[in-house]
Amino acid sequence: MSCIATWKQDNYIFSVLSDMNHAAPWCLRIQEPVDDLREAHIFLDTICDPGDSNGMFSTIDMLILDLNKITIPSMCADEFEGCSDERFCQTNYRPFCHRTCGICKDDVDLCTFPESMNGNWLIGNNEGKSDVMRVETYKIDVPGSGSFHCLAKNVSKNNRVMLLHVFKNGCYPRFACLEQRKYSKSTLLFRIGKRLNWPDFPFENTKDKTCRDDKFKILADTGTGSEYVDLPMTPAMDASEFSTMDCKLPDDFGFRTGFLYFRDNSSKCDVCFSYMPTNRNDLFDVTSVNYTDNCPKYPYSFYCGASFNFSDIETHAVITGTIEDRRQVPNFLCWAFVGKGDKRKLIVLNSSGCNKLTIQRVINGAEKPLAIFQIREKERNMCTLSWPIPSNPIRPTTRLPPIRTDEPTYRPINDAGRLNNIAPLNMAPSTVSLRTLGFAVIVSYFMTSLSQQR
Repeated sequence: MSCIATWKQDNYIFSVLSDMNHAAPWCLRIQEPVDDLREAHIFLDTICDPGDSNGMFSTIDMLILDLNKITIPSMCADEFEGCSDERFCQTNYRPFCHRTCGICKDDVDLCTFPESMNGNWLIGNNEGKSDVMRVETYKIDVPGSGSFHCLAKNVSKNNRVMLLHVFKNGCYPRFACLEQRKYSKSTLLFRIGKRLNWPDFPFENTKDKTCRDDKFKILADTGTGSEYVDLPMTPAMDASEFSTMDCKLPDDFGFRTGFLYFRDNSSKCDVCFSYMPTNRNDLFDVTSVNYTDNCPKYPYSFYCGASFNFSDIETHAVITGTIEDRRQVPNFLCWAFVGKGDKRKLIVLNSSGCNKLTIQRVINGAEKPLAIFQIREKERNMCTLSWPIPSNPIRPTTRLPPIRTDEPTYRPINDAGRLNNIAPLNMAPSTVSLRTLGFAVIVSYFMTSLSQQR
């Protein structure tokens, strides 16, 4: 059945369902909340009947469905409780009684996530904050996506891990494939491929289908058209310890003198950018030049936790962390140094967008970053050697304060096969989207975020 229309009326949700084999559509009526459905009505005579206050209907041509929510926590499970009676195995219900009727087995090898993954990881979101990804021995909770259990390791190449995507809302589980690698001391790169519907047997065949290369291909709008590309890796930052690394900012971008003068074209705020690797190569400093209400004086040091080179789009990118108070978790940003010569620009993104596809979409005008700064060559001499020294500098390795690990909430999942607005792991974008910000807004974002975490 296909849904061709849906709407809300009173406390009900109506959906018109169509089947090519039936001349007339049916109407489905369910009552909110939908995550705890107990009953559903299907009207067979093209009437969507809300009923009256006494529960009486104007039609009797309908089906009443009594619903019972079950949770399927493992790969080998029956689809309904009645399967516990083995007599069902001699009926047409056998295909739904996988465990009872011996269609599948539970004797899979013990699967654990790599020890280097265990712990809490921070993923930047579109609200300018960080979500927490929790990795335990057998389970991973990914913000915006859901909970996954480890099923099999070393599947296919790149040490891929087969996962079972489990739900608590009564939905059937799905198979998924994880690819991950430790990029730096504080940075984990990961991606989860497109899902495979459950059930699917035998297990060995399911592993191969789940972790095929095409599960990591997506149809994406790159800004110059739609094309199939590799699903980008999502950076996640260690929530317990922040270790800095060499920023490796390119000399040919203009850092030979140590200073660059930038202007944000949207807010007209000017900033000086200082990078002196001979002194300390794991940080750079940014400060405001024109001190107005929109462009306040803002000296700040940004410490590099990961460095990427995307040579085919002439871009070098770094993920930075900032800490104003030792009691706080760092704020993470992605800085992309794009182009050469008079085409150079500096793009600022959320840390989760530090990948080739997102940067390419920004360059082509398909996605808005936090800010874009243009280099101002004539004003370069306005950047002096007089820079404030951070009052609380980050050491090369800094222990971070404990973070909250409340039970995560998950947003709905978008179609994993198409990516128009980049979000980590094919997740639905947050409800609050950031538009292009001037430098003063970035200042406000940092300071507000820091004060809220205290």
